[in-house]
Amino acid sequence: MRQRNFKALILTGSKGQARWRVGLVTEYPATAVPGEALRILAKLASQKAGNALRILVACDSPLVPKELMQAITVNKIQGGALFGGALTEVDSTFTLSALPLIKGEALNAGHLETQQFRHRFTRAFGLHRQRLVATVPMPPTGLWTLEPVKTAQSLTGLRIRTYDALSQSIFQMLGANASNLPFAQIEAALSDKRIEGVLSSGDGAAGKRLSAIFPHYLALNYAIPVTFLVLNESTLADMPHCMQRGIIWAGAETERRYWEAISSRTQSNYQRLRDNGIIVQTDVPPCLAHLLQDAAHQCRWQTLTQLTVANQNANTAA
Repeated sequence: MRQRNFKALILTGSKGQARWRVGLVTEYPATAVPGEALRILAKLASQKAGNALRILVACDSPLVPKELMQAITVNKIQGGALFGGALTEVDSTFTLSALPLIKGEALNAGHLETQQFRHRFTRAFGLHRQRLVATVPMPPTGLWTLEPVKTAQSLTGLRIRTYDALSQSIFQMLGANASNLPFAQIEAALSDKRIEGVLSSGDGAAGKRLSAIFPHYLALNYAIPVTFLVLNESTLADMPHCMQRGIIWAGAETERRYWEAISSRTQSNYQRLRDNGIIVQTDVPPCLAHLLQDAAHQCRWQTLTQLTVANQNANTAA
């Protein structure tokens, strides 16, 4: 979809009622979690505001998350869904949004962890003049490949797309030739044969696209990455207080729905993949699972330690 250049406008309704129009954007397809979540947020907020608010959602944006974040900061676009893992080069705080799962953790552990770090995310977005409205989980990520992954050695030299610096580092530790690419660049990388495997949940239309290329999906449950729904601070602040409260409520409700549904959505995704002829491997080879957990523990510890030290230094400087 061609990128829309949205402007926040005050429109005059048929009864002289003020109407607001706001544009929200994501790089993901409409049926993937970020696109869906934006549409739910838009529907709930608009219903709460009656005829006073119209929220337009544009999906499949060519803007990568860093570019989209900048566009929201300067209010060229009023808000959108930002994949947290892709924002680590903007602020290392966002590494916390895609930490690898530890074996035995329930899927809702990601929600508890996200809530624990929420104040950090809120502060990081505030530095870019953005208001965090909701944290929305992507289904657990797995590995799409042309051939089945039967042993840890299957990853050696395999050209894999990962989605952030942390996942890139972990899969390099496992011997893969891992590269960090935004979702919007996957198709070009596949066409150029720069990658031959993709780390992704394969949710919604994203899964449909990957299913047309890869016959195998390994349910690694590597991580539950978080997408952030955000609005430009001035756009929100200029709205009537009742409308602001409606948007904040809509964000909280959208967040609640997605975290509660993550387990059922994950199982539905697996079934849909099987129905489409994809071989879904839910039993991870023990040797690979062991190596992945070792790498996950090491990277989680390093990440949390580095961010804690950085936070302490920032507080001392302040």
